[in-house]
Amino acid sequence: MPLLPLDRGPRHGAVTVWLIASLGVIIGVVAIGLDGGRMMEERRRARAAADNAALAAAADLYRNYAANQGTDPAGTAAKAATDSAAANGYANDGTVSVVTVNIPPRSGTFAGQADHVEVIVQSNLKATFGAAIRGADTTVNARAVARGRPQNPGILALAASGAGTLLDKLAGNITVVKGGITVNSTDPAAFTQTGTGQLKADYEAVAGGYSGPMSTVVGPLRTGASAFADPLRALPAPKLTDYTVRSTQPFVTDSDTVTILQPGIYRGGITIFGEGNVTLMPGVYIMDGGGFSVAGEYKQSGTVTATGVVIYNTSATRTAGPIKISIKVNMSPPTDGAYRGISIFQDPALTNSLTLSTSGGISGTIYAPKAAVNLTLASGAQDGAGGDLSVGAVVANTLQIAGRGNLTVDNGSNRPRVPEVFLVE
Repeated sequence: MPLLPLDRGPRHGAVTVWLIASLGVIIGVVAIGLDGGRMMEERRRARAAADNAALAAAADLYRNYAANQGTDPAGTAAKAATDSAAANGYANDGTVSVVTVNIPPRSGTFAGQADHVEVIVQSNLKATFGAAIRGADTTVNARAVARGRPQNPGILALAASGAGTLLDKLAGNITVVKGGITVNSTDPAAFTQTGTGQLKADYEAVAGGYSGPMSTVVGPLRTGASAFADPLRALPAPKLTDYTVRSTQPFVTDSDTVTILQPGIYRGGITIFGEGNVTLMPGVYIMDGGGFSVAGEYKQSGTVTATGVVIYNTSATRTAGPIKISIKVNMSPPTDGAYRGISIFQDPALTNSLTLSTSGGISGTIYAPKAAVNLTLASGAQDGAGGDLSVGAVVANTLQIAGRGNLTVDNGSNRPRVPEVFLVE
């Protein structure tokens, strides 16, 4: 017969002893869990505050870009950041919270770059239950970096299909300053380069493919990229009733005597040829049909002076014509108003071609979203020598670049009123 276990009787108080012995550990775990949850929630709050503060400062950098070019000499962007942080509960009192604003950023990918702001929010979270265990309060840090500047379209070919949507046949170099090259066509040869010059930009993004020598491309080239929306699609067309009609017939001149034109509506367009010498006073010139043509003749050179001018090509009452410029030009766009940074604006409904066989400078953006734009850098010298050309930016349906000069795309600080304000880190 097996032996029965001895009955030792009830063990009064044993569980209580173990509970009391473990109570400190249990409370510690619960306390740390509670403080951990508070810390995670505070980190979310601090991150949201840092994001909002960085965007507030970036918006200020954008508003004052023309004067400050992405810097903050008066501290208005930094104040916008600290005001935003304070509105979100981080008053920068040095005890409960510390808000640091760096323009330009001092760390990360965009360290030292103008047009960018770095905001660091430090929150000193008062510990509760866990203070007795950890012996210190909790510090939570959140960081955000935002960009604030007018958008630089660079070179943008909007056509959704077709080979050679951007065709580079230039023997010289193409340089895009502080901007990129974007091609929306999904064709395997959407961006075709047969020229011998170097192609340099911050980036080259092609929805389709690239055909050409990789050795000439400077800057990251990405194929299979997403199509880029037209950044100027909201640009308002001039309201014709707001402008004076300057001519009811095509305006034509070849006189070497200086002709001064005033902004307004030119029904039938403007044609300047031969030794025509014309000064366009600042403002908006509306080509109501007929287009805008400036052409010199062999051993002759017309001149066009256009400061603070935008040429708008449309067809309100007359049949639209093309834009053609084949002499050396120097044109600059308005520095304020709706058309700040725009030199040539073609009605988005028009498909008329735009041809610049020229050298010199058109410092504003060329915007012709449905047009085939052709830039040939071989005119401006009657002996056939190549000439360099600078433009602010080009937004077109398709773009072909040819000739023997160098093309620089740089709109400097006078950019169109298109904000580029968003978080980058």
